[in-house]
Amino acid sequence: MHPIKQLPTIILGLAILAGCAGGRSALSNAEKLEREGRLDEAVLKYAEVSGANPDVGEYRVRFLQASAAAAKKHMKKGEEFLAADKYDEALREYQTAFALDPSLQQAKQQSDLVIRLRNSLVYLKEGEEFEKSRKPKEAIRSYQKALEFNQKNEAAKNAVERLLKSKKPKMDGYELNLKSNKPLTLKFKDAKIKEVFNIISQLSGINFVFDEGVKDQNFSIYLENATFQQALDIICGVNKLGKKVLNENTIIIYTKSPEKTKQYEELIVQTFYLNKLDAKKAVNLIRTMLQVKKIYVNEEMNALVIRDTPEVIEVAQKILDANDVPDAEVVLEVEVIEISKGNVENFGLALSQYAVSTAAAKEGASTFLSDVLVPPTTTSSSTTPSTTNTDNLLNLFRWRGFNGFLTVPNATFNFGKTLSNGETLANPKIRVKNREKAKFNVGTRVPITTTSTNGTSIGVNVNVQYVDVGVKMNAEPTIQLNNEVSIKLSLEVSSILSKDKIGDASSLTTVVTIGTATLTPC
Repeated sequence: MHPIKQLPTIILGLAILAGCAGGRSALSNAEKLEREGRLDEAVLKYAEVSGANPDVGEYRVRFLQASAAAAKKHMKKGEEFLAADKYDEALREYQTAFALDPSLQQAKQQSDLVIRLRNSLVYLKEGEEFEKSRKPKEAIRSYQKALEFNQKNEAAKNAVERLLKSKKPKMDGYELNLKSNKPLTLKFKDAKIKEVFNIISQLSGINFVFDEGVKDQNFSIYLENATFQQALDIICGVNKLGKKVLNENTIIIYTKSPEKTKQYEELIVQTFYLNKLDAKKAVNLIRTMLQVKKIYVNEEMNALVIRDTPEVIEVAQKILDANDVPDAEVVLEVEVIEISKGNVENFGLALSQYAVSTAAAKEGASTFLSDVLVPPTTTSSSTTPSTTNTDNLLNLFRWRGFNGFLTVPNATFNFGKTLSNGETLANPKIRVKNREKAKFNVGTRVPITTTSTNGTSIGVNVNVQYVDVGVKMNAEPTIQLNNEVSIKLSLEVSSILSKDKIGDASSLTTVVTIGTATLTPC
């Protein structure tokens, strides 16, 4: 073969070698960064190599391994910052860990926790500013918001208690203008009702107006360190009296009877639109917990209409808010990768399967003398051909005046190590409700056939049964109130080991041997 005809093949081979060498060189740089502990840079380098060579499964596997290691490192740093109350730094580390490894749900949960802690601190400072500006309502609202994000915020908890003690009592939508917030001490024996209310009026500065049906009967009371509202509720409850606030300084007292209650009691109507809770179940819940005057179920709009006092409406609102919540859900990101490992190491010049032959002829001769001088020789896959014998043979031809040729095999220079080969089979996202099971299968359905006859040429029965072979995963998440998630996970990986057919022509059955590896929770 003429050397010029081999030039394109040689150039193509060099190009392939250069491409392989470039990928291996970049992989070596990534491995070096990983050994030095520079995991973030190693991940970027692995991603670059994997993106440039999407068909090489080894690069993707190494990228995933480096990402997981870098995520754990950032997770550890986040824990250190969180222990030092450095929320911004901790949040950055947790978010970086979750970005590197989305399967690290603990990083996502800790990131959400840090966000809540930081928001609680922001609302605490906002409440302090409102309190300095003498805006107690706004301050209490901010402190309560801080407690919603972090119930362990002691500063916000103490501030709420302090402001509530100094806050004016509120009844029927009015803030009572009390003379003093000091606790009341009442000790009366066989005293008139109106005399007791007169003493309370002098201590609190609130005026009391009595309905004509209120009888000035005797009763006894002993109270120490009671608030104004507590004393009023106890006195009215013992004597079967009702109360209605007219303004900030005046309260009317009346006898609790159906006629007077209807006269003085203020009723409001409110409609509650439900999202998750069924209206029929909600009305049973309300009637079990409260004695409501009027309640209607609107099944088409899944709503409740309640007519009652503001106090009852407020309690019904709290009950419905606590129970009309959607089911908690989690999203499972699953990636199934098939990996085959090998330990093949190749380095050096590898020759293909070949047959070495030589031929020679005198100048002007019509026949080759290969059979006379050098018989054809066949060898198998040699990686180290003897160049010395070949040179001696050609020199012998030239010295004796022969022209000849020598046929040699194709040569390939192979270097490197085959570590692994990976292929992504599936990468789904599974949405699962709390305490419900999710199933995920990747594989094939293998048919197992059974053929039988009744001894005649007709009436052949073929029965086919299918068996799932591949990857089976079952997940059952449990979501706690603090948003922590625990998952019961079971995994089964099966593959076909062999297929055999047994029986004769009248009864033939396909027998499949399946190997299975199972992982179940303890």
